[in-house]
Amino acid sequence: MRRKERSALFQNPVFWYHLLGQSRYRWHKQKALTLISITLVGLIYLYLLAQTIQYEVEPVFVQILGLLMMCLLIPLGCYSLFSMEYEKATWESLAITRLTANEIVFGKWFSRVLGVLLITLLIAPLSFNAWSQSVAPHISFLGWLGAMWMLLSWGVLLVSMGMWLSLRLRHSIATASLLYGIQVFALLFLPMLVMVLMALTTMGRFDITPFAVAENEEPLSIGEKLKFWLMLPFDWRCLYVLNPFIATNTLLSRYSGEHWLTQYGFGWGQGCYYWLFAGLFYLLTRWGVQRAWRK
Repeated sequence: MRRKERSALFQNPVFWYHLLGQSRYRWHKQKALTLISITLVGLIYLYLLAQTIQYEVEPVFVQILGLLMMCLLIPLGCYSLFSMEYEKATWESLAITRLTANEIVFGKWFSRVLGVLLITLLIAPLSFNAWSQSVAPHISFLGWLGAMWMLLSWGVLLVSMGMWLSLRLRHSIATASLLYGIQVFALLFLPMLVMVLMALTTMGRFDITPFAVAENEEPLSIGEKLKFWLMLPFDWRCLYVLNPFIATNTLLSRYSGEHWLTQYGFGWGQGCYYWLFAGLFYLLTRWGVQRAWRK
């Protein structure tokens, strides 16, 4: 059964078009711009790699760089996954093919998830060199892997969200604008607004540490860790815990006073929540396509 699924993926024209077809089209239309972009990105990457090897760089800075790349680049690849079909009037042509709704949605989605994986693999050497040379004793290898897992998961969430917005809005520019706006609101403005309101109502005497957290020197049981993550959505401070930038700083920064939070599986827990949300957006997209085409 798995062999059939793999062969169906590799024979999926939607997958190959979004993975290679669009790149070939841009290469034929904008060869000079493509070569200049690839050269600049390659030089910058080699420079950053040399810096992390030669000097001691905080791993949190590298992870933040990776998150910024995800937030900026991934929406550029997924904002037109379905809206392009409407704008080019190819929606009906795609509907009459033998491809099912599941194959079409998965082909579009997986072609962009490979881009997320590529960015993660590019950031991994930089981050690993920075982590290996860091003198912060509390940053364990498992914690570094958790940060990489969170980076990958956040990118997958952006792909799923962008694909669903593209299907619903049916306009590429509106999808890209809304996707960037959601990121700015959820990651920056909303946490700042909540913090200001809480500071005003409590006269500055409040703690952003979730209620389920207790500093503990003894190893935590699996039940205590699960309780923390299951109770987290019912606490307003989940805005900070599930924020990938804040979580990365808490997990990797040597100056963080809350590094004991890593006992609760920081990085791993956020990644699981991101995959949960990504799965929800994926199912909504598949349901929307099935409803439109009855396939």
